[in-house]
Amino acid sequence: MAKIEIQNQIIVFEIIRRKRKTLEIQIDTQNGFRVIAPNRLSEKAILKILEPRKDWILEKWTEVKHAQEMRPQKSYTDGEAFPLLGKMVKLHLIENKQLKKAKVRYEEGKLIVNTPELTREMIRPGIVAFYKAYTRVEAERRLKKYTDILGVEYNRLVIKEQKRRWGSCSHLGNLNFNWRCGMMPEPVFEYILAHEVCHLVHLNHSK
Repeated sequence: MAKIEIQNQIIVFEIIRRKRKTLEIQIDTQNGFRVIAPNRLSEKAILKILEPRKDWILEKWTEVKHAQEMRPQKSYTDGEAFPLLGKMVKLHLIENKQLKKAKVRYEEGKLIVNTPELTREMIRPGIVAFYKAYTRVEAERRLKKYTDILGVEYNRLVIKEQKRRWGSCSHLGNLNFNWRCGMMPEPVFEYILAHEVCHLVHLNHSK
């Protein structure tokens, strides 16, 4: 990790080096502050490039920190609302000490959670497992529409934890999606799916 001092404030950031010609600054609530830089650039050279943009960096960094502080933290308690394809559904917790881990299912507009303990540490993994399975089912069902339109096929479908992306397509034709896609409003989810299917034809972001 690198750091930069702006107006007596130390901001720590990540440097990611890639095979590219230009330097890119990214500041957002998902990834924080990071710099995508060419392999050849040293940290000293990167800091020199950032120097004239310090005021802008501080402004955006302050906005991101404020947004992170305002973001509500999930408590995983009975009645708490979670998004499911853009619609809010409530948790219904059922304690069952005979279980080893939490099991979650969607039923009658609720996320029914059978759990050995009514704790966040026990419930959250069950919620994540549910969303992974749910997102996979919905993705498989919806992807066919777009693959049929373009006359293409994907190799594998992977639903996983992705901190920096909603979806991606590999050169092997594997489609990867963030498990949180199952939370998105349907039009947003459809856009993400269509976008990645397009990469089966064009593995870039050209016109």
